[in-house]
Amino acid sequence: MVSSELISTLKALSRSDQFYIMQILLSELAQQETDLIKSEQSYPLWSPYGADEAADTMLKVLQGSRGHPGLTPLSPLLGERGWGIEGNCKGCLILI
Repeated sequence: MVSSELISTLKALSRSDQFYIMQILLSELAQQETDLIKSEQSYPLWSPYGADEAADTMLKVLQGSRGHPGLTPLSPLLGERGWGIEGNCKGCLILI
């Protein structure tokens, strides 16, 4: 937990010093993130290609949502494939 003394010291710093401290902390966090990826190791990468079952599920959801009061076409160019939320529609699925 961060001490209140440290917080008050940071607040007392000038704006440029506060930005400098932020830059240092963000650089440290970024370095920790890059340490998670090893250069000589392979990692799985998901691709939408070959995800026919997922596409079929999304199509069924889209077809089932026709006429839902919160869903409207996003663009005439997208036609029936581009649907989005209009207004306050909790739980609606956005398909583009």
